[in-house]
Amino acid sequence: MTVSDAIPLEAFYDLTQITDLAISPEGDRVAFVATEYE
Repeated sequence: MTVSDAIPLEAFYDLTQITDLAISPEGDRVAFVATEYE
């Protein structure tokens, strides 16, 4: 990655972070936590 490819710091606030992903035993559903920053 070069400096010109870097993401501006302000762009990180537009991202959604996905954590705590879980798949049902049947494999037909997922649950997760989505965190957005303001």
